Amino acid sequence: MSQISTVDTQGRVLLPKPMLEALGIASESEVVVELSDGSIVIKSKDYVPAITQRIANMKLPVSDWEHMEQEIDAGRLS
Repeated sequence: MSQISTVDTQGRVLLPKPMLEALGIASESEVVVELSDGSIVIKSKDYVPAITQRIANMKLPVSDWEHMEQEIDAGRLS
């Protein structure tokens, strides 16, 4: 599915309603906008549990995240 839209003077793009509905994006929803290989990708923002967001805000090194994942997988953390 593709459609041509226009960027207004404030940098906004009106997204076609059928595309929004296909992604389950409602008015005032937050979305994730990514730059990928010269394209802009817009995705619906998945719900993130509060504890996950708090951990993410700690800005831990990736190795710590991997360790936490291993501990959870081993059943030592929940």
